Amino acid sequence: MEISIRPIGLSDAGQINEIRRQKEIVWNTLALPTEYKENTIQFIQNLGENDYVVVAESDSSILGMAGLHVGEGKKRHKGMVGICIHKDYHNQGIGRLLLEYLLDLADNWLMLKRVELEVLEGNNRAIHLYESLGFVYEGTKKYATIQNGRYASEIIMGRYRRD
Repeated sequence: MEISIRPIGLSDAGQINEIRRQKEIVWNTLALPTEYKENTIQFIQNLGENDYVVVAESDSSILGMAGLHVGEGKKRHKGMVGICIHKDYHNQGIGRLLLEYLLDLADNWLMLKRVELEVLEGNNRAIHLYESLGFVYEGTKKYATIQNGRYASEIIMGRYRRD
């Protein structure tokens, strides 16, 4: 399967919305099963100059998306990443491809000192991926979100540029 990574576009909104409503994605992210396509369109339209969101695509199908959101002012040296992959393409290296793309952008083009993320406690597959890319555990935010009718904790991870 040939995969290309490119910036997100408005025409991707329908497929992205379908991915974000999948049970497996809702379980491990902040997405809700009732998200409207219009919300996805608005998200894409509101991306600014410090938002770098890309999709992985094969044969006109969106396999996943990831974003790097760079801070402003005194936080211009850091970025926050987020990712979601279509459930049918988990464990196929799509997440790694997307994150490697964004980390190259962060390191070699934006010169970010720090990239951080938050991941739900218990999402061990994602945590393992993040650790393999140089992210380290920094702390836990207790009762940070709701997951299937219960409060859930988020793990904070960071990756630092070594000069």
